Amino acid sequence: MIRLITFTFLLFSFEIIAQSKADSLKIPLASKATKMSAILPGLGQVYNRQIWKAPIIYAGMASFIVSIRNNHKAYIDYKSAYQYESDDDPSTVNPYPQYDKTGLALFRDAYRRNLDLSVIGLTFVYILNIVDANVSAHLYYFRLNKNLEISLKPSLEPSKLLCLKFQF
Repeated sequence: MIRLITFTFLLFSFEIIAQSKADSLKIPLASKATKMSAILPGLGQVYNRQIWKAPIIYAGMASFIVSIRNNHKAYIDYKSAYQYESDDDPSTVNPYPQYDKTGLALFRDAYRRNLDLSVIGLTFVYILNIVDANVSAHLYYFRLNKNLEISLKPSLEPSKLLCLKFQF
């Protein structure tokens, strides 16, 4: 019985030591990096030890979020101004009296298009963040040989030159 307990204890301690050695290596797993970036953008890059990419991701996302907010506000303003101009009610006043219905419709449509493009851009940065975390985790141990080089040596071989013959 004591041998069984001792064997179980040794087996359990060996498993703990093996796990701690694997944890100390900190090998990035692609699935873990992908999930981390999907949950919180930039976290997968930090997990892959590419911390310098996280501020770039946040700056890109922040710029698109600000653009979405500004375009949405302008779209709502011009949409309501167009509705005020179109309703033929004298009690509603157009906040942009310098524009007629056509001008208000143009601005409304332009801001709507910019809003849609900003949402597409934010989605693109988010997806690019996830793909980058996955690819970086896959290529974590990929190293190039520093002695790689290309050398081009052009040469002329008389036997392979094209001879042109003219016949008259």
